[in-house]
Amino acid sequence: MIVEVLYALILWSLVFILTIIFTSIISIGTKLSKESPWLGAVMQFGYIVFSLLVAHFLAGGLVIIGKFSFSLENLLEVSVASYLLVLTFYFITLKALKGEEYVPPFAPRNVVELVLLTFIMAPIGEEILFRGLLEGYLLAKNVNFYVSVILPAILFSLVHWVPFRAAPVKHRFLILFFALIAGLVTGYYRAVTGSITIAIIAHAIFNMPGIGRVIKHTS
Repeated sequence: MIVEVLYALILWSLVFILTIIFTSIISIGTKLSKESPWLGAVMQFGYIVFSLLVAHFLAGGLVIIGKFSFSLENLLEVSVASYLLVLTFYFITLKALKGEEYVPPFAPRNVVELVLLTFIMAPIGEEILFRGLLEGYLLAKNVNFYVSVILPAILFSLVHWVPFRAAPVKHRFLILFFALIAGLVTGYYRAVTGSITIAIIAHAIFNMPGIGRVIKHTS
């Protein structure tokens, strides 16, 4: 199992490094600011392309990413579960932060950026990398179910530290904690349903709190 886990981490790291290089090249070539939401979309595009390439050539084929089909029952279950968790976290956040606000400089500034990055590119890109390539490879190699779900969730949470490293401590802790919970939920449903689409939908639901921030920013 250790060998499979290490190889999976190498595959994940390869995609991550290639995406950073690709995003940096685009940033320099287009002079996009590092804080531009559009550069975030470029990064997610990199996750998608490089994850699929690595899966095809180094991980046994695109089949490990997961199937695109899903049942209505699975859709309803994951939607309700994700939405209830979003509501729970929303009220926890209100109580914990007590009105203290933080808007990251790279946050979407209008509806177009919100829809493109928060509900399309980020859910697709991050799920294909974390739940598709990484978790999918672990599951395909019959690695322990809990390891296959929890490891990608932990990494998913930790990578959020980089863009939110300048956030106040409370905000940063809540973001990383919420990302961990979201990663566990999307990972669980990816594992039990075999569908990457279900994970993408759940991820999009977990991103719903971003709607309020954009409305407040543009009003």
